[in-house]
Amino acid sequence: MCGISLIYSLDRTIDFDLSIKQINRELHHRGPDDCGIYLGENFALGHTRLSIIDLSAAGHQPFVNQSEDLVIVYNGEIYNYLELKEELADYSFKSKTDTEVILAAYKKWGSDCVKRFNGMFSFVIFDREYNVFFIARDQFGIKPLYYYHSGDTLIVSSEIKAIFASGIVKPQLARDNVYEYFLDNYVKEPNTIFQGISTIEPGMHATYDIHSNSLIKCRYWDFSFSPDGTRSEEYWAERLEAAFKRSIKLRQMSADVDVGVFLSGGMDSSVITALMKENVDVLKAYTIGFNEKEYDESDSARTIAKNAGIEHTEVVLARDEFIREFDSIIAKMDQPSIDGFNTYFVSKYAAKNVKVSLSGLGGDELFSGYRYFTLIPRILKLKWLLNPFVTEFIPIKKLKLLASVPKTSTDLFELFMSTFTRDELCLLFRDEIAVPQNNEVFHPNILSELAIKNYMIPILLRDADVMGMANSMEVRFPFLDIEMFDIIARIPPSLKLNKGILHKVLAKYCPGKLFQRKKKGFVVPIKLWIKDVILANKVMVISVYRSIDMFNLSYIEKTLDQYLGSENPGFKQSNKAISLYVFAIWYDQLKKRYT
Repeated sequence: MCGISLIYSLDRTIDFDLSIKQINRELHHRGPDDCGIYLGENFALGHTRLSIIDLSAAGHQPFVNQSEDLVIVYNGEIYNYLELKEELADYSFKSKTDTEVILAAYKKWGSDCVKRFNGMFSFVIFDREYNVFFIARDQFGIKPLYYYHSGDTLIVSSEIKAIFASGIVKPQLARDNVYEYFLDNYVKEPNTIFQGISTIEPGMHATYDIHSNSLIKCRYWDFSFSPDGTRSEEYWAERLEAAFKRSIKLRQMSADVDVGVFLSGGMDSSVITALMKENVDVLKAYTIGFNEKEYDESDSARTIAKNAGIEHTEVVLARDEFIREFDSIIAKMDQPSIDGFNTYFVSKYAAKNVKVSLSGLGGDELFSGYRYFTLIPRILKLKWLLNPFVTEFIPIKKLKLLASVPKTSTDLFELFMSTFTRDELCLLFRDEIAVPQNNEVFHPNILSELAIKNYMIPILLRDADVMGMANSMEVRFPFLDIEMFDIIARIPPSLKLNKGILHKVLAKYCPGKLFQRKKKGFVVPIKLWIKDVILANKVMVISVYRSIDMFNLSYIEKTLDQYLGSENPGFKQSNKAISLYVFAIWYDQLKKRYT
């Protein structure tokens, strides 16, 4: 796991050496073990290294191949690099790194090389022969990659803040995108909350032609579901178990440093922990617990750790520590978020002993683990009640309620996941806003697709990278193995509902009572902890929103007061107030740093 950057420009006023070094300093937390730069004609490449594979100086980046016609900066891990290396036997390797395997693969297969990679990655290759930069990001977008492109200037980096650190670009909010943060807690890629800053989207590569200053994107992978109902549950269970074991082993053993595991106490991380212990004699697991019992799963984590015979570090996160670090955590965010605090703290304590940890992220999205996987289909079935032939039998109040319920999976998903509803957004913003309507092409796996595209990738993976890297921690995700996904995509949805087939496959590796427990989720009790802080800073929050000059201040104040005045605020009510507070702190920090 590292930090990467590219600056290309024909602007003669740019000091490439200074700007790329400023970016490297900004990305130091992503790679504290080493850093390097490469200066070419009208461009510079930068890299900060967290040494995981081949810890020697041979892994230094930017990495130049032996014929000196390719230079790469790379962030991530290619788990099947040893298998690929066998296919590239005609290439003369000078290191044991997966970095060099990427260069050799690009040399042999060109842009199609990315289709062969099983891992998480973002990289930039300068191809001297064709005078192009080849830029790529992994299939699920686990590794971030942002860019600024204007005229003959291109800046690429692992973090948005690093692009600003170059001194070439100044941050400016994209007003049309701010509303998306308040609707969904993220801005839809390729856009970001900043004007002129975009992403290389998951499963895409891009080529920047130096002669034409053109950036051409190409999608090389997109997930799709093709359920095969002709096979038995036993057939799929057998293949899923083998693929999951292989995925865990690849992510555990592809490292020259110790690899730990985040053990929340839930099913996904518990099974990963049990399977990891089969591969090694010593395994270190890390758990964050809470005094608030409704949020705490540390008892289960303790049981799993004892049964597996592993080294278990358990930390009880208290309110005082959370509040003390809250502002500094917000400062690490490229874009505001009310998620990711759990990953920050577990990474903080794990990083004292290991550089790499496995996480159970992805299990709920791929195996229909969330409550809405059951509730949304039930609600949609009630649509028949609006048939004119049966409305006369329904009380008027219930009829009106049913009529107000969205009638597509996409709209219902948004209703479940959104912070503010679309009607509430019209009250939050002073000027009229255009909110794009959802489009839906229904298929049996529509909810999994929505959960992956609209929650896992843009929020969970984004925040896991930011918060892990804030502590120089590489987080790996066994559920997001590309080869295993090919199997999951063909399993009928009915077998995946409520993680049914996953339970069947993995129950033998964990105590049975684990699968009978009510799902809690690995979340920090922020709604209980932050209320006094919001109250103390309410005047400052209103002042920040007044300075932005696009919000309805009376509605913001009303929303905060409703939260502050409630003894037990609900989930949605809390999220509204917290998202308003987080955005205010984030924007205030941004303004103070860059003005």
